Amino acid sequence: TTSSYTAITDMNVRVNRAFNKFGIEIPYNYMNVIRYEGVEKDDTSDALPVKGGDAPQKRHFRTDTIKISRGSKSIEEAVNAARTFGKRQSLGTHDTKQLELMTEEAIGVIGNIVEGITPRFWIEGSEYKYRMHLVFDAKVGSKEYRKLLSLSTSGKNEAVKGLPSMLLEKMIVGIKDISDTGKERNSHVWSMSNGDFDEAEIGESILTAIASDIRVSVTSEKVEFVVIKTKQK
Repeated sequence: TTSSYTAITDMNVRVNRAFNKFGIEIPYNYMNVIRYEGVEKDDTSDALPVKGGDAPQKRHFRTDTIKISRGSKSIEEAVNAARTFGKRQSLGTHDTKQLELMTEEAIGVIGNIVEGITPRFWIEGSEYKYRMHLVFDAKVGSKEYRKLLSLSTSGKNEAVKGLPSMLLEKMIVGIKDISDTGKERNSHVWSMSNGDFDEAEIGESILTAIASDIRVSVTSEKVEFVVIKTKQK
């Protein structure tokens, strides 16, 4: 009794996910944008190296978006997504394992900061620079928004230590900055590269040891935690 449209859509979605999982590329038309030497690279670029005029060897890739809920199943899906990204971009066994470890810790960090939220997870980028995203809705006045503010100052969760504690502090600063009606700002971004933190208080962390940068971005609608890894070319 299923309509043909629903059945065909379901099959197409399953085939696409299977192709992504095993690194099978659908031959779509691509436009390769090549950055030649002498062009200054900006902070968000995933430009690929050009050797003797050869075409770029890696294309930008984005994994499926995964909703991280309580339990091990969604974490396993996220780790599988990291493994798929590594295979698709030929990161190698060592780099792929690092990406899997960063995925597990990043999800654990967000889980330690705020309980009961369902962040969305994905990885995007190229072999040379990729970003891991964990995003959750925190619209002004929402339950997630109130939870974060309740953890601030005297109500701060004393069980949150190390890197989660620092990121929680940055998130709260961003939320208060955005909610301050006296300021005409629609976003607040913090980067670990700023260096405005005490490394001794963070302690040992896989993320701080492996990642090139960690960022917290806050808007009036959401909070985003981004882990960036840049490889030598």
